[in-house]
Amino acid sequence: MIKLYNKKTGAFLGKITEAHLRYLRDQLGEEATGNQDYHLNRDALDLLMLAGADANLVELFRKAFGDSEELEIRWSRD
Repeated sequence: MIKLYNKKTGAFLGKITEAHLRYLRDQLGEEATGNQDYHLNRDALDLLMLAGADANLVELFRKAFGDSEELEIRWSRD
């Protein structure tokens, strides 16, 4: 499993599958090999939804956003 964290606060956000991580990589790209963080905003989340993102992944991000418009996440393998 993959653990997601809020990059700014270090707060644990939840777990995702390898398939979810592959999806994020495909949709969001990577700045460099081995990159373990992503920057999201609400528009990007909407685009992920339109591209067929898994409902559980979308819900995890919605909760993680809270009242914020942007979110930086980092991931690590369990």
